[in-house]
Amino acid sequence: MPVIVTFKVHSDHCKSFPDPNGKGRKRLIAQVSVDEITAASVDFGPNPRNQNPETKVSKAISEGLTAQPGWFLYFNRGIVWNAESAEYNNQSQELTVRFMKDPKTPWESPFGNLDGGHTNRVIADH
Repeated sequence: MPVIVTFKVHSDHCKSFPDPNGKGRKRLIAQVSVDEITAASVDFGPNPRNQNPETKVSKAISEGLTAQPGWFLYFNRGIVWNAESAEYNNQSQELTVRFMKDPKTPWESPFGNLDGGHTNRVIADH
C-alpha cells in the first residue's frame, strides 16, 4: 500500500544530491518544519529500535524541542527516511515522498524511518 506524504518546504531548504555510484538514486536533504513532520505521521520502517519516550535521549530531545524550538534543528541530527521516491516541485515548493507500506508487516519494509525514530516520536507526541 503506498503512503504519499507532501511537505511544504522553501526551495532554499531542499537540496538533492545524485548517487555518486551512478545507480540512478538520490539523496534529498530538506529542512522541514516540526508541524509538517507531525502531519506526515510516518511511524513505520526498518529502524529496529522501539521509541521509548521515557529514555534520557527522548527526554533530552523533548526538552530541546520545547525549551528552544527555534534552535531545535541545530541541536538535533534530524530524521532519516528511506523512500521509494521523493520529488521536489520548485513551483509549489512541495516535497512529495512516497513510501510503500505493508499493513501486515509495516516494520519489515525497507521504506520508512531509518534513523531518528526518537526524534520522530517526540515531534509526533508534541
